[in-house]
Amino acid sequence: MKLHGTVPVMLLPFSADESAGQADQARALFHRLLPYLVFALQHLELAVGIEKRVLYRRGVFPSDRLREPTLHLDNDYQKQMDELVDAVIGLVNEVKAATATRG
Repeated sequence: MKLHGTVPVMLLPFSADESAGQADQARALFHRLLPYLVFALQHLELAVGIEKRVLYRRGVFPSDRLREPTLHLDNDYQKQMDELVDAVIGLVNEVKAATATRG
């Protein structure tokens, strides 16, 4: 069985072939992304804001500016969001490097 998906923030497709032992790798990737996903899915504005922040920091967007939000985050939330953004960017780089060596 083959598993396929796209992680929007990563802008990378991923594929796992269970017969080649890759299902465990895909599951491990999902578990590493889980804190990011749980944080983002607390509120739609959080999801949009954190996705845009990642894409800005990766150079995809020229700005992480949003419309005036209805949800205002305190400094602790901002810090937590930045830590998750750092973690997911590191994960993106790992996946890219692994894909480049396989490809």
